[in-house]
Order: sequence, then structure tokens, then C-alpha cells
Amino acid sequence: MNKNYIPVIDGLRALAVFIVFLFHLKIPGFGGGFIGVDIFFLISGYLITSIYFYEIKKTKNLTSQTILFLSYLKRRIYRLLPALIFVILLSLFAGYLILSPFDLIYTAKSSIYSSLFLSNIFFFLESSYWANLNEYKIFIHTWSLGIEMSFYLLMPFFLFLIYRFNNNKIIFICFVSIILSFVLIIIFISKGPTIESVYFNRIFYGKNISDILFYLIPFRFFEFIFGSAVFFFPKTTLSRTAQQILFIFGILLILFTMTLIDANHKYQSVIVSIALLGSSLIIYFKDAYMVNKLFDNKIFIFIGLISYSLYLVHWPIISFFKYIFLVELNGFLKLLIIILSIMLSSLIYKYIEIPFKNKNFKLRAHSIVISLFFILIFSLLIKNNDGFVNRLNSDQKILLSKISSTDSICNRKYSTVYKLRYKICVDGNEKNSNIIVLGDSNATTWFPISQKIANKLNSSVTNYRRVCNSFPKATVLNCYEIDPRAKILIIGSLWYTWQSKEENIKSDTLRYINNINDLSKNKNFKEIEKIIIFGQIPALKNNNLSIKSCLFKPKFYFKYQNCEKIYNHINDSENNLKKYEEVNKYLELYGNQILTKKFKFLFIDPIKSLCDSNGCMQYKDNEIFYYNNNHLSKAAVNYIYEDFKKEIDNFLE
Repeated sequence: MNKNYIPVIDGLRALAVFIVFLFHLKIPGFGGGFIGVDIFFLISGYLITSIYFYEIKKTKNLTSQTILFLSYLKRRIYRLLPALIFVILLSLFAGYLILSPFDLIYTAKSSIYSSLFLSNIFFFLESSYWANLNEYKIFIHTWSLGIEMSFYLLMPFFLFLIYRFNNNKIIFICFVSIILSFVLIIIFISKGPTIESVYFNRIFYGKNISDILFYLIPFRFFEFIFGSAVFFFPKTTLSRTAQQILFIFGILLILFTMTLIDANHKYQSVIVSIALLGSSLIIYFKDAYMVNKLFDNKIFIFIGLISYSLYLVHWPIISFFKYIFLVELNGFLKLLIIILSIMLSSLIYKYIEIPFKNKNFKLRAHSIVISLFFILIFSLLIKNNDGFVNRLNSDQKILLSKISSTDSICNRKYSTVYKLRYKICVDGNEKNSNIIVLGDSNATTWFPISQKIANKLNSSVTNYRRVCNSFPKATVLNCYEIDPRAKILIIGSLWYTWQSKEENIKSDTLRYINNINDLSKNKNFKEIEKIIIFGQIPALKNNNLSIKSCLFKPKFYFKYQNCEKIYNHINDSENNLKKYEEVNKYLELYGNQILTKKFKFLFIDPIKSLCDSNGCMQYKDNEIFYYNNNHLSKAAVNYIYEDFKKEIDNFLE
């Protein structure tokens, strides 16, 4: 054992991975357990600073320090990469058995970024970390390793700049750095919720501020600095009792932060500093007699030793379990996941982590290079073989042959007329569009029908997504984001969400219709003459994993899984389909009562086309009707158009 080994830090690691694990398992009381990752960052800051300063004292010339940096980086790579590569390879193999071709291709793509410590950038550019669908992204948890590696590259330069100062000045520099980080974070929060800058070819345009603060190293570096500051504090002269109290207080601060913080908290990046302060107290008072046994014991040290492997394996296991069972995990499955994760991480620690730390293991560099090459080749094979579609049975292959209907509704691009947060869909000339489509992403679902209408009228059509504070959920009275010349307005929305209350359906739909009626009071929309509203679609019961993923799971493994039954609303205890029907009933009723006084109005009810007493169609004539569980495919939209074609033609006359 290393003479500089600190058992309490392994105990703190155990606490950190424990609360992250329980957060991912959605255990009540651990809704803020994601702060465990922030604690890991602080621990890394403390350990890297202590290691670097211990070794830098041995050398005085720049050349030796360059060699020191390369040696340090080499050790960091051997620390992180072998276990990561093994988990990636194991997950790709499991994905071959379990995942649909689409999900396998995505997993293979993300595996390359993960193995190169770039997954934080990959997932940042793609989506929000807190989105529900991320539960099925096998490697999304590796975003933290991207931050960790960025820190490993940047920290030596920071330490090199400050090591000539005395401890008091270094502590001051660390303190100022942390305060400046908070100021920067608060400035970004105040500019939220999204970035509207057009710099850097609009890479950040439309991105959520919360994702920028979450995924990018400039807004995480202060967490490592917390750890550095602890190292430079002089030895304590406090009494044994005071040390014990402050050690316990550190634990309480971590637990308090878990209860205070949640995924949607606006100031999440600042509040986490309370847990960092608590972790700092635990490390600083690591020698507090008796109370340090809370962390310095066999169980905590064991979990701490395997904490890195446990962090790597627990999330893929959770994701695969959810993918297999398509339900929220029950107590038995959660317990099984915990046992499997600990067993597998113990094996990885023993047979992967420990051997690769050994300098005498001569083949460790070759093993890493070969393994990385294998990940690349396997990922390319997955992509070039369309996710190994041969794993599917004949019926699935027939259905897959017409899967193009689930492609993106349009090729979105930035508006050339207005400065907007979201990209638009346009067919023809945006400036002269006689038809506009407004609403959320569900409005974009109806863009193919809008194009058909535009073609009939020899006109252009543009879809503006989430303008006017996500109209029609909000009024347009004070909205001047766009100034269209359109005469026809098409509106779509997720009218009823899973958070809605049944007793609010009537009042909510009335409010939506009144918001739409406010168009007549806004001079920017004064030319609107006709309004088409598309009602609530019969969103599928499982609102996480797409039915497309379920339908194309390899049937040799999922032979008896009936996706249609699982996703359908028939015999649904929550009666969601009936609620959707009620929403549409009131949209049509209030639309005819209110909107017809000022506009020509048509309501189209998708439920009447897609559903009957036996359930709602999920596919027909080998065409899948859902892009995901609350968005229809082009095939479904075209089917609805044919069903309402006569009404639409009469409306346009």
C-alpha cells in the first residue's frame, strides 16, 4: 500500500459513488445524488495537486518538469482508460444481443467519443442531460470522464504557475478563482435560458445554459480547485472535539445539499459548492479521531477502491435493464442491479485496474492501442452493416424496409429573416410564405400536411418552432418575434402532458383557444384569415423508449415481447387516451365557439383517424406510425391527411 494512501478519501469516494448510484436508480431521498460526481471532481483536485507538488519539489529545471508532466499524463491514462475500454467493449457486445439496429448504431457512435474522452462534447451538442430518453444512452455517464481528462490536461499548467508562491498566496489565488467562477456562472444563468450568440458558426446557438454549465470544463474547473485549496491549508491546531464536530458537519453538508438541490434547480452549479465545502472538511479533518471510522472501515474502503469501475458499469446495467423490461424498475430489479454492479466492478478492479497500474506489465500500452482499434473497427462494422439487421426476423425486416417514414420531418435551418432561437422548417420562400406553422415540436409533425396545402395553393410554408413563448400555450399579445404575411395558420402542440391534471383539461383548452384568438389583437398577425388546429395525438403509453426501438429488438432474444400491447392505451389504468379525447373535444368545441367569430376555422382530430375500440394504430401496411412515442411519422401524417382530405379541400376554397 502507498505510504501516502489516505483511507478516508476512499471512504469519501464510496459515499460519492453510492449516492450517484442510488440517484440513477431513482431511490427516494436521493434526487440530488448527482452531486456525487462533483465530489469526485474535488477528490481529483486534491489528489492531483498533492501528487504534483510532491514530485515537482524533486525537480528544478523546465526539461525535468516537462518529463514530469508526460509521466503524470501517462499514469492518468493508465488509471482511466483500461477499465473504460473494457466496459465499452462489454457494452457493445451486450448491445449486439439486446439493442435495435438504430440504438446499436447510436451506441457504437457514442462509444468512439467515450473512448477518446470526448463524450461530454458529444452529448452537449446533441441533447439535454436531463431528457428522459437519456436513460437509454449507454455511455452518457462518461461525460464526467471528458471533464476529468480536460482537468488532467489543464491542471498541471495551473499548478506550475502557482507553485512558486507560498501557501497563503496560493489559497488566496484558489479562493479568487472559485469566486470568479461563481460570478461567471451567475452571469451565464442571468442570460438564460438559452444562448443566442451567432459566434463560432452558431455552435452554441439555441443551447440551454444549464447544459453549458453542466458539460463544459470552464464551468467545472472550480470544483477541482476546491480540492487544491484543501491541500494548501496549514495543518489544523483545533482540538480533537472541534475536529470531530467539523468532520461530522462535512457529512451533514453533503446530505443537506442532496435535499436542497435537484436536476431543475436554476442555481444548481452554485448550490453544489455546499457539498464541496462538506467534502473539503472531511478531507481536511481526515485524522479526526473515532469519527473518521465512518469512512475508514473495510466496507467503505472496499467500495472506494472499486468506485471507478462501479461508476463505469452501473449505468450501462441500469440502461440495459430498462431497455429489456420497458418499465420502471421494481425493488427486486434494483437490488439485482446493485449486486451485479458490485460483482462486475470488483472483477474489473482486480483484473483490469490493478494490473494496468503495474509498471512491470509490459504489454499494457499495446493492449490499450489494440483495444481502441477494436472499438473503432467494431463501431464501423455496426454502422456499415446498418446495426446488424440480420439479427432481425423476416417480419421485422419487411417492416424495416419502409422505415424511412420515421426520418426527420424536415431539414431544419436557421431563419434568414428573423433572429430566432430554434431552427425552422421551410418549403419555398420564407419571407413570402402564405402559410405558417406554429407550436412546439408537435407542430412540426404536421409540416408534411402543410406542404401539401402549400402545393395546392402554389405557395410557400414555414414552420416556426416555439416562438412567442411557445404559443399557443402563451398569448401572442406581446409577441413580435416574427412578422409574417401569411393568411393561413396551422397550429399543433402537445396539448396534454403527463403532468396535466384531469380537472384542468377544460380550463386549459379554453385558455389555449383564447390565446389563439389574441392573434387578432397583434398587428404582426393581422393578415391571418384561416386557422387549422391539429389536436392532441394519441401519444403512446411508454413515453421513454421509442416503440421503434421495441419493435426492432432482436427477436431471437425478445421473442415473446408484445410491443403493441405494452405501448397501447387500451386498459390503461391512467385513462390517458380518454383524457386525450377530452382535450380534443374541448379544442374543437371552443374553437367553433370563439375562433369562428374572427377566423375561418378547421379542427382535425388525429385520434379519430388512428384509434378505435381496439386501440390506436402503431403501424399499417408495414409503415410505422410513430417517430417516437409522442410524435407521429410521415406515414401517419399522410394517413391522417387522406382521412381528412375532403374537409381540408373544402376549408381551402
